[in-house]
Amino acid sequence: MSRLNFKIEKQAHGSRARAARFTTLHSEVITPVFMPVGTRATVKGMTVESLLETGSQVLLANTYHLLLRPGPEVFRKIGGIHRFMNWKGSVLTDSGGFQIFSLPRSREMSEEGARFTSYVDGAAVLLTPELSIEMQKAIGSDIMMVLDQCINSTAGYDEAKAAMELSSGDILLFKHIAEGPVGEGIHMFPAFTENPGQVRSIKHRIVHGI
Repeated sequence: MSRLNFKIEKQAHGSRARAARFTTLHSEVITPVFMPVGTRATVKGMTVESLLETGSQVLLANTYHLLLRPGPEVFRKIGGIHRFMNWKGSVLTDSGGFQIFSLPRSREMSEEGARFTSYVDGAAVLLTPELSIEMQKAIGSDIMMVLDQCINSTAGYDEAKAAMELSSGDILLFKHIAEGPVGEGIHMFPAFTENPGQVRSIKHRIVHGI
């Protein structure tokens, strides 16, 4: 049994489409599922009641934005994003990798992490894989995304291979934390950003090596 108690209930013939369900600490989720985007811990134009009325099961929040404002201490003090939003369903948090990728003129990537300038106060920030995990734990996410290095869709094989290998190292670190005593209730999503037609074989080797 997986940590999410993931169960496939129906598979399509002639394609990879499937229907399934899984359970987090907060709710059962039936897939396929549409996740409303609550980047900064709120879904614009929607109340919690209206989200429930539309059948929303999982909300998506963003580690990058929530790290900068309001920050981890606010979530720790309040008791996580579920109390912050008054949301009883599940929450998935993006690692912030794509948002960092969207800042080509104000960020620097390395094995240590991503250095960038905060849009809130202009401060220099180093987002390491460890900090991404700690922030998502402070948020209280049900499903966390590993910090991944995003690249252009037109990137060559070597660049895509290097990005995937860097991301796989972050996955191994996350796996070590999640399997330890501090990882109770943590569910990891390995956020590989695929470069179409270039690195599927690389991704296959890396995933099966984790």
